[in-house]
Amino acid sequence: MDLILKINKKTLNIKKISLFLALTFGFSWLTALIIYMTGIEYGSVLSMVLVAVFYMPAPALSTIIVQKWIYKEKTKSYGWILKGLSIKWLFATIVLSICFVLGTIGIVYLFGNELGIESFGKMDFSEEGFNSKIINIIYESIEESNLNIDLESQLSESPITINPIWIFLIILVVGIVAAFTINIPFMFGEEFGWRGLLLKETQNLGFLKSNLFIGLIWGFWHAPIILMGHNYPENPIIGVGMMILLTIVISFPFAYSRLKTKSILGPCIMHGMLNGTAGSVVLFTNGGNNLICSIAGVAGIIGITFVTLGIFLFDKKFIREYKIL
Repeated sequence: MDLILKINKKTLNIKKISLFLALTFGFSWLTALIIYMTGIEYGSVLSMVLVAVFYMPAPALSTIIVQKWIYKEKTKSYGWILKGLSIKWLFATIVLSICFVLGTIGIVYLFGNELGIESFGKMDFSEEGFNSKIINIIYESIEESNLNIDLESQLSESPITINPIWIFLIILVVGIVAAFTINIPFMFGEEFGWRGLLLKETQNLGFLKSNLFIGLIWGFWHAPIILMGHNYPENPIIGVGMMILLTIVISFPFAYSRLKTKSILGPCIMHGMLNGTAGSVVLFTNGGNNLICSIAGVAGIIGITFVTLGIFLFDKKFIREYKIL
């Protein structure tokens, strides 16, 4: 018999949540352990294939196993449905996702450019600054590959002559297209678990507690690959904590998109755009610390927090009705 915890006269299915978490962490962390024990270098093609095929899809696979095979129930309630999809809120999801990028840029500009805090770096949309960044990236790639190439003669002129603002806009457009196409299967692998089963099964806790819980679990789930170099290769230990902070603050707009769009497609698009546009901040930031001046760093966490606060301030009806949506 399931262990049922009463929350405000409603129920929280502890057994189902526990089964889901055990399977999700089991599949994912076993994959990470195999990568580590076999000496596969994280960042190599093989490691990325293993992570993409076995680590990242674990939440969705676990949801299907628990809901369809163990409980023998439908997955419609977890958002696996397009009927009734709100197109208006799907477009709103795109806007919110762009706000993540713009918010991060704004924070870097405020603390880096205006207040002069070095760890934030400086936003630079000039052609000279952009070309300098591109050249540095090329140099670093060549050094990592141990290639003997004389760049001085080959890069005597600026490699990029297009206005960097246009490049930034192109990156945003490509991020949107990717979010609606190639990124969807990969994002579904995570989102059907976090914003599917786990959101629905913790909805009775309310918007704040539900997403604090989901964000904490989601961030901790990343721990093995963060320690191996994912997202924060120069600061893996601190990176685990940073990732947890990021997933906590971003869980709120992801949940907002899931319930407003009435489909798991909403957070899949938001997640895909986050991954697809994160590099735009790096390309236009000179200097700084990657723990601070990236979307996955302090600047991004602060920027996304403002989006989350906006939900609390401007859609109080949603907050009140969260438990029954």
